[in-house]
Amino acid sequence: MARILLAEDDLLLAQTVCTALEAFEYAIEHVSSGDDALQILESQSFDLLILDWNMPGSSGIEVCKQFRKAGKKEPVLMLTSRSGIDDKEEGLYSGADDYLTKPFEVRELLARIKSLLRRPANYADKLLKLGEITVDLDSRILKRDEQLQRLQPRELALLEFFMRRPGQLLSAEAIFTGVWGSDFEGSEIALRSCLAKLRKALASLGYADLIETVHGAGYKLRLPDGNKKA
Repeated sequence: MARILLAEDDLLLAQTVCTALEAFEYAIEHVSSGDDALQILESQSFDLLILDWNMPGSSGIEVCKQFRKAGKKEPVLMLTSRSGIDDKEEGLYSGADDYLTKPFEVRELLARIKSLLRRPANYADKLLKLGEITVDLDSRILKRDEQLQRLQPRELALLEFFMRRPGQLLSAEAIFTGVWGSDFEGSEIALRSCLAKLRKALASLGYADLIETVHGAGYKLRLPDGNKKA
């Protein structure tokens, strides 16, 4: 049975979430402030954290940052009424794994929880490697030998999504959902623009063709020599 910590100061919403999760046999612990969340995390372990962005005391962002700073890798889902892309990026780059905008349907929350709990234990690793390329998710540095490129948050999120799924064919819809959340109102044009910037950065390191466009189907990250699957 997965243990979940919910930090939410809206008591009505918290009760609704707790009731729904208990019905699906999750063990749920609820606190009403970020400070309470930090205190309970000092003595207890959870399989997943659900944090409200705006809470009395420490915010959800602050709780997430301290949680990651302590070396914890369990998934974090951020709840907030902020729907701007910049806000989503701030939440994701504080160490959160996913972002859900209020108001939301309980079934959407459950789908996000199931997805996060299925992720491998090393998903929160902050240093990714593919071929001769290394990506530091904290510094946003893309590196090959002594060559460096600093990525913008949106480009980094896109590259991370591809690097965790090398060789997989990914549709535009899957990319939108995985990188920005299913409530992101994006377009193919926005994705192409972000891809163009990312490809330019990769080309400067000698990997111009790393991300392949499969016409009519989507995109995939090629496996460099040495990373090919048997």
